[in-house]
Amino acid sequence: MPIDKRVQKSSKSVIELRELLREVCQSPKEYINDTGFRKALKSQGALSKYSNNERTIIGTSINTVIRAANEFLDGGFKALDGLRKTALHRIEDAEQKEKSPTKRTRAGLAQLVTELEGQVQSLEKVNFALIQCISDIATDLRSIVHIENKEVREHRANDALRKLTAMMAINHPPFDKLHTESSVNPTRSR
Repeated sequence: MPIDKRVQKSSKSVIELRELLREVCQSPKEYINDTGFRKALKSQGALSKYSNNERTIIGTSINTVIRAANEFLDGGFKALDGLRKTALHRIEDAEQKEKSPTKRTRAGLAQLVTELEGQVQSLEKVNFALIQCISDIATDLRSIVHIENKEVREHRANDALRKLTAMMAINHPPFDKLHTESSVNPTRSR
């Protein structure tokens, strides 16, 4: 069954939007002066209306973005919205850093300590959520092992994988996606 051209356009647009948000999270300084994009980051509705012809991002309704994100993105709209919020915070932080005093002053060092304490708190929250997710997934895996019906076992394993993928989305890029390829090389026995 062929996919409708409108669905193709909106899915491509949402995928490109996700990639743009990831780029912003990686290098927010480049987007400090892009006021139109920054306004779009302020709300879900504004972001759905954002368009960028160079990146084939089209402005659509919020419902279309939600539907396409849930269908075509790992973590769905929740992950996309999390990226939106993170991108906005990263741009604001980069702008603040440009205005802030240097590390050579007492005020600069005090501000750095405050920023680092905030980052530690944020990472502790993410770490706690990921530990809970790992615990849930471990419970799921223990129950999956004992299922004899292959179809049910595969279904439950896929559900556990979807849950894990959705939870990974709360991490900051580039750690917000589950990599399926292993970077570990097997050792050879001699």
